[in-house]
Amino acid sequence: MLPPRIAPAQIVILPIAPKPDTRDAVFAAADKLAAELRAQTAFGEKISVEVDKRDIGGGTKSWEWIKKGVPIRVELGPRDLEKGSVAVARRDRGPKEKEFLPNADFVGKAGAILEEMQAGLLARGAAYRDANTVKIDTKDDFYAYFTPKNPEKPEIHGGFALAHWNGSRAVEEKIKEDLKVTIRCIPFNAPRRMANASSPANRASGAWCGRSRTDAHTGVILSEVERPRCSTIDIAGSSSGFAPQSHRRLADSAFDSVTLRSE
Repeated sequence: MLPPRIAPAQIVILPIAPKPDTRDAVFAAADKLAAELRAQTAFGEKISVEVDKRDIGGGTKSWEWIKKGVPIRVELGPRDLEKGSVAVARRDRGPKEKEFLPNADFVGKAGAILEEMQAGLLARGAAYRDANTVKIDTKDDFYAYFTPKNPEKPEIHGGFALAHWNGSRAVEEKIKEDLKVTIRCIPFNAPRRMANASSPANRASGAWCGRSRTDAHTGVILSEVERPRCSTIDIAGSSSGFAPQSHRRLADSAFDSVTLRSE
């Protein structure tokens, strides 16, 4: 599912008109509904709406938009016109789950529904991130966390780790070579403590580390713990690394939360 806040099309209207004698009326109603929805707002902007009038089966048409991740699908057919209602399907619910709403009610609620879906995705992504993140303070623990117990048949291991970093690109390359671990982002508000004020390389800060793997069957890049699809957005672009101040103990540092990148 595409997060509603960034989806190119937030709502798609699927006119269902199998008979030629009802097609014009259904298409006209779909265009009218689209215009009413485009006059509404979500996230402070006008709602983006598509109307799919292609002459293909309704099931095929709906499945195509499900795969595209459009947040809300609206089906409109001759019977809906008679009832003055629409069938609304949300992408954050089951593919066959629909809610039948009067046209006016749906138009009035559309923006709130999109914002509710966005908040739900954020909460789900944050909960998943927190459940699969550990704070690590030593190099030995870091290497153990990202190393499989059975090298010959590696089990799914690791996840995300908050670890210390001194800004060294060489150390970033070292852990990437040793563990295939990469830095995902650096917490914006992580306090820093100067270990040596005269040497920028000795500054201690927090970095969010994770390891990806390519699924042997699908070729899809996944984290060592299965990540939700499109649940969160990368908000930090700094390149950074994990670096100990010694091989025994890393510098102390405070950490703060940050949104993770979904690949």
